[in-house]
Amino acid sequence: MIKVGKSCQRGDWRASALPPAPPPYESPAVADPRTSRRDWLAVIPVLLLAGWVFAPFFADVRSMGFQDWDSQAAYRYVTVLALRHGQPPWWNPWFCGGFPAWGYAEGATNFISPFAPLYLLFSFPLALRLEAVAATVVAVLGAFLLAGRFTRSPAWRALVAAVWVLNSRWALQIAAGHLWHLAYAWAPFAFYFFDRAVAERRYTLGGLAGAALALMIYVGGIYPYPQTVLVLWLFAIGLAAGTRSVRPLRTMVVAAFTSLGLAAPKLLPVLATMRRYPRLIDSDEPVSLASVWTMLTAHQQGFDYYPHLPLRVFWVWWEWGAYVGVLGALALIVALAVGWTPRLVALKVAALVCVVFSLGQGVWTALHRLPVFSSQHLPARILFLAILLLALVLAAAADAPWARFTARRRWAEAAALALVCAYGWDLATVARQATVAPFKLQVPTVTASAEFRQERFQHYRYGKPVVPPAIRDRYEWPAKIIYPSMLANTGMVTCYGVPPEFKSAVVGSDQPGDRGLVFLTGPGRATLAHWDPNGVSVRVTGAGPDTRVVYDASFDPGWRVNGRPALDHQGLVAGPVPLGDSTVRIRYRPVGLLLGLLLLALTVAASIGALRISAGAPRGTP
Repeated sequence: MIKVGKSCQRGDWRASALPPAPPPYESPAVADPRTSRRDWLAVIPVLLLAGWVFAPFFADVRSMGFQDWDSQAAYRYVTVLALRHGQPPWWNPWFCGGFPAWGYAEGATNFISPFAPLYLLFSFPLALRLEAVAATVVAVLGAFLLAGRFTRSPAWRALVAAVWVLNSRWALQIAAGHLWHLAYAWAPFAFYFFDRAVAERRYTLGGLAGAALALMIYVGGIYPYPQTVLVLWLFAIGLAAGTRSVRPLRTMVVAAFTSLGLAAPKLLPVLATMRRYPRLIDSDEPVSLASVWTMLTAHQQGFDYYPHLPLRVFWVWWEWGAYVGVLGALALIVALAVGWTPRLVALKVAALVCVVFSLGQGVWTALHRLPVFSSQHLPARILFLAILLLALVLAAAADAPWARFTARRRWAEAAALALVCAYGWDLATVARQATVAPFKLQVPTVTASAEFRQERFQHYRYGKPVVPPAIRDRYEWPAKIIYPSMLANTGMVTCYGVPPEFKSAVVGSDQPGDRGLVFLTGPGRATLAHWDPNGVSVRVTGAGPDTRVVYDASFDPGWRVNGRPALDHQGLVAGPVPLGDSTVRIRYRPVGLLLGLLLLALTVAASIGALRISAGAPRGTP
């Protein structure tokens, strides 16, 4: 029989036969607002150390970096050139015979970006560097903000930020020109708003987590976005299991769908391009736990460092290095053994899954079969998120005992921050080994042509420094350079940085068989009347029956001729022309852009509606 207490008469229904209530989502540590500004002073040393790590980038702001900096420049400089023509960066005519700019995951990532003004205010080489530094600042502040959800100690919050951003993985990836890595800067904000959304029972905050994820898509997070979403799902599932509540899963659904809706204008064109060129990459690199220990503890982390790693496919060190030091690595291991609240267990499970994936083969092979992850390789990259999660667990587990210890020892917090600074100095010293190397390629003197043209082979070379043999191949890498040709208003047919499935049919003006930028397949004459990055206008005279006009650019379904879908003429853009004389307009618009804009509008409208409903509801209600 169910025994009902007297409190039932007051409307407080409690029954002894009911199952016990699920354990609550534990209250996060929130800084006292009266001291929060003072607490933020603790992040300044980490910011200063991060600035010192990247200071070598500014020794010569006219030079370019080695390895992937040239292709990353091509991805971003198209935005600058397109805006000069009064056009959005939909198509990149300078890149590999023409290739989608907006419809490529890493293309035009400085168009819808908080850092877009840098490219309008500063020289392009300087803007590249400033974007890297600005994203680093965002990453530090985001990690510090997120850590405040797990600890009240400014010193421990600074430690989390230092471990995550000053570890050598951040510097190595950026120094190598892997600027997609900058999208990780927004991951802490996605975690922060998701954690708040679950704790405060506010789905609108889940929408803010989705907005942070959407921004990762806009800024080119081809690795960071799917990995962050995966880890958030793991965290949500762990929370749901630990608290016996579906609220974390519902919140994650809100965040995921909000991110897709807000990013739809970029995401749908990217998916359309990936359907044609899925960017399939083999990834069977086996990594042992001993190798992971080497990645985390090897004190040499420069581009001339090649430690022995038992890898079937050898990749250079910047793909593996993630120095946190011996003490840091041991601390992350200790984090696995402390903190057993549902929230921290969920974090640990997500981190352990990342570690398992980072070892390659096994479950990674299964994950790699999925559409998004099939374009990724080097599974150890996901280890970067595991470091952040374990640092959060460590800080959270230490919060209560540390608060008791410092209650009567006011000096302890300052002493702890001093130790964090010393540890951060060690991390920064190792990370700086990478940033002293790349920016030593001198940009050649280029005369810009008034008329755009295509060339198959590069006529410009970077000026290369005298360097030790161990890193000489890093400076020889950009054999198919693009940025100097873009300065010359020349499109490069043979280049680096597109999916391996893509092959351009453009001939190039420097090759036999070139018929010009525009030509006809039959009798008549085609004359270029107007050119801009997204299309051309062609004057056609004396056209015969069944004649096509051809634009010497790689075909893509986004091309339209006089408002109708273009034809694929041996891999080039073509369309029919009427008999006699006419003007033909050939324009490019990314596939899926209009639908993406509609989804964006619907998502914004739904978000505004949810905010209004939430504003009128009591705090804590769904």
